[in-house]
Amino acid sequence: MAAIAVAGCAPAASTPDPSPSLDAPVLEVPQGTRSIDVAVGQSVNFQVQEPGDTQTTQWRATTSDESVFQVIEPSDDLLTPESPGGLATAPGKATVSLIPPGDGPNWTVRITVAEP
Repeated sequence: MAAIAVAGCAPAASTPDPSPSLDAPVLEVPQGTRSIDVAVGQSVNFQVQEPGDTQTTQWRATTSDESVFQVIEPSDDLLTPESPGGLATAPGKATVSLIPPGDGPNWTVRITVAEP
């Protein structure tokens, strides 16, 4: 499980690749993205901070179907990313809700998981 958490710490990609592909083991999802397509086994990192923002924020995340997409919430643990992420575990569809600290608006992402 630690490998999954570490995967969320990967540096941001300049442009996310929304197609299912295990060539990109971590899909970086810019804030505001409404839907993504990923492959089973692919990790996802939701970029909840603006580029260059050094302030750590603790967002929470929930999934509509853990059998399709498992969320990993941020924590103070060194092996866990500062932003929510997750792992595509089976073909199907799930919705991830990202909840910011305080009163900010939630961010919802529809995820379609396909076989690699």
